[in-house]
Amino acid sequence: MKQFIFGLFLTVAGQVFAQNNGGVIVYDAFNATQTLDDENIYEEKNAIKLNLAAITRGVYMLNYERKLTDYISAEVGIGATDADYLYHFFYDDIDVIESKRGFAFEANVRYYPNGAEYLEGTYVAPYFRYRTHSIGFYKDNAVDYHDSNHKELAILIGNQSEYGNLLMDYFIGVGYKTSSMPDYREDSAYDEDGVYHYSNRIVSEESSNFMFIVGVRIGILL
Repeated sequence: MKQFIFGLFLTVAGQVFAQNNGGVIVYDAFNATQTLDDENIYEEKNAIKLNLAAITRGVYMLNYERKLTDYISAEVGIGATDADYLYHFFYDDIDVIESKRGFAFEANVRYYPNGAEYLEGTYVAPYFRYRTHSIGFYKDNAVDYHDSNHKELAILIGNQSEYGNLLMDYFIGVGYKTSSMPDYREDSAYDEDGVYHYSNRIVSEESSNFMFIVGVRIGILL
């Protein structure tokens, strides 16, 4: 009798398993047929974010993050650029008339030591950003535009927290930046005959320096 009951149990269990096409059967005291199919399991693997801190530097960028493995994700961002408001606030240059918008691109690959199941937690990321825009100077009764280009390489340490479908991404980092920026120069001198000569010109200045990054992004999970 015990063998018959055990065989009947295996037969019924096999039929239920086949009918559920591989679903996971969850038994409880009140409902022995609850199932959780793979098609009903959804894991957030994507996020879209706005870089709030970059706006102070004249960068309006949307970022897209995608989970690649259980511990790694990749993020890219693209957007428009304008004048570097923060720079001009502290280093105001009266010779700059206006700016023309350019574009910015950034990318990073994130490693989540505790896992990237919901794109949440502490992460470490190598980071690259390129941005450019045009600066206009008043020269010879006209506005003369020249490109300003910046390349940045850095290592970021951050933490991304989830509040429902809302994400808050805080990060800091250190890196190295190279820039090519136009500069307005005025030259004046007296020649041998005592005649005063004046001229102005735009030159491109190359610079490189270490940098410290602090930022925050806000986004949604998809």
